[in-house]
Amino acid sequence: MCIAGVFGGIDSGITEATESVFLESAYFLPASIRKTSKQFGLKTDASFRFERGTDPEMTLYALNRAATLICEIAGGQVASRVTDIYPAKIAPAEFDIRYSYIDNFIGEVIDRSVIRAILESLGIEIVSAKDDSLSLRVPTFKVDVMRPVDVVEEILRIYGYDRIPMPKKQSISLPAVVEFDVEKLQAKIADYLAAQGFNEILTNSLTKAEYTQHKPWTKENSVNLLNPLSQELGVMRQDLMMTGLEAIQYNRNRRQLDLKFFEFGKVYSKNENGYQESYQIGLFLTGKNEDVSWKGASAPLDFYKLKSIVHNVLELCGIQTKNLVADELKHEQFAYGISVSIGTKKIVEFGALKPSTLRHFDVKDDVFHAILHWDNILRKARKEPVKYAEVSKFRE
Repeated sequence: MCIAGVFGGIDSGITEATESVFLESAYFLPASIRKTSKQFGLKTDASFRFERGTDPEMTLYALNRAATLICEIAGGQVASRVTDIYPAKIAPAEFDIRYSYIDNFIGEVIDRSVIRAILESLGIEIVSAKDDSLSLRVPTFKVDVMRPVDVVEEILRIYGYDRIPMPKKQSISLPAVVEFDVEKLQAKIADYLAAQGFNEILTNSLTKAEYTQHKPWTKENSVNLLNPLSQELGVMRQDLMMTGLEAIQYNRNRRQLDLKFFEFGKVYSKNENGYQESYQIGLFLTGKNEDVSWKGASAPLDFYKLKSIVHNVLELCGIQTKNLVADELKHEQFAYGISVSIGTKKIVEFGALKPSTLRHFDVKDDVFHAILHWDNILRKARKEPVKYAEVSKFRE
């Protein structure tokens, strides 16, 4: 007839010809509904409610209320008595909570009478009260209050988080970074790019399955979700290009034509060795270099502007670009470009994207894109020694 708590059936549904209705008011275990919903890939109003927990004591009231409305509004008649099947009664949660626990958790002493008044207003029964603790019975309709910490959250919610003052002194411990500080280097690169007029973007790692039709993406190397939220979020991205072009498309549709974006993000693929996860930096340039001013029109962004940015990023990582091997870029989505390697490891691929790729995103202007393979760059950056060069005597 149906998938209980998730999806109804055609034969048991209501139509215009329906004359007799059997009313069922049920309680379902949240974990069971959540597993069933995921197994069949069904997200419905029923599963949304039941997998978050409902009040088992509300079933009879809801059943009688529905029957009453049918009789009053639709002219129906009750044809049978109510049958209640309750094999294992769900008891309210009971536990003790100490005032000292509440004070330590909140960091502030709240008047005891205020605490008791808040609990009673929320329907939480105070079974017994002592000078230093309370024995509580939580009603079944509060399905998310099962522990003392949940009670503290309820107290704070009503009392007001804004009424808890900030302490005048805060103690923290800073970890000593002995090894290579990747986060510091990443922050240095982000600061440099921001100083060059770039804006950082954070795109979704989940994207469209149709992008697997655009090489070098392939269906065979794609990491697919077993239970995607939608067709737009069905696979994990294999590079930062497609989601970055989506950001460019979004901004251009809103009359923002001069764009400089960068993104630090993970990309995903699979092969005969299993699933692979790597880190990349994506750079995107399109439009003009600067806003139009009284000085005149700004020059458009070009390949050489991107090349200088890539060069400086590598220098910030301590990589001497004169020691690198540069070849012509052979990539299905680039019209032309350069591929830079250290040994057999590619560290950067950059150039101009093909018009056919841009048409897919309704972008008519040139877009210059760089893919920096962060994991390979870090392997070289860790080994690169710090070098000192004397300041020139003739430099101002």
